[in-house]
Amino acid sequence: MKISKWIFVVGLMVSLTGCLGIQRIRGPIVHYQLNPEVVTVPCVVKGNSVLKIMAFVASAPYDGTGLVYSQGEHRAEPSIHFHWVAPPERMIREYLIQVLGKLPQFSAVIGKESSLRPDYLLEGRVFALDSFSSSSGNFARLHVEVALIRAKNKEEKEMKVVFRRRYNVEIPIQGSEGSPSISEAVEGLNNALQTFSKSLQQDLCKLAL
Repeated sequence: MKISKWIFVVGLMVSLTGCLGIQRIRGPIVHYQLNPEVVTVPCVVKGNSVLKIMAFVASAPYDGTGLVYSQGEHRAEPSIHFHWVAPPERMIREYLIQVLGKLPQFSAVIGKESSLRPDYLLEGRVFALDSFSSSSGNFARLHVEVALIRAKNKEEKEMKVVFRRRYNVEIPIQGSEGSPSISEAVEGLNNALQTFSKSLQQDLCKLAL
């Protein structure tokens, strides 16, 4: 068990960060994307509110495009060989625009480029987006906090936070035993994003907006 765990640690850290003395060797960059299937949850609450999803932010080292692998308290540097096609916080936001746009609770879900006047704003921060190993196995991790804010109108002097929650999603990476491939790790991260979005939808559907 310990042997397979260390094979996973060494193998994935070498592939992600190029450790063991080859970290700075440049090679072809392979790109991956966060684009899970759009899945919605049942929501009986209907509304006419316009939701604007603001640009998400990410904490270091997740604010770049390099994939990150963590082992316990020791965090590897972002990979120089395996990258996201765009900053992950941007892909998460774009996915949420698609998903939440299908909820009957909102008449429209828009991005920052829209000219529609929003009734609510959704802000978010990504605290973790990586794959990691533990004694229980290999996992994909997504930690993100979101806040739903009521936009200021003529009668209100300031915006009001309606809902705030941190979602800590950690799901097993499905694949062969031992060290998962990069593709399997990315698939796990896509599954984590889908799981987070379903939980967010369920929470929003409980609100009377």
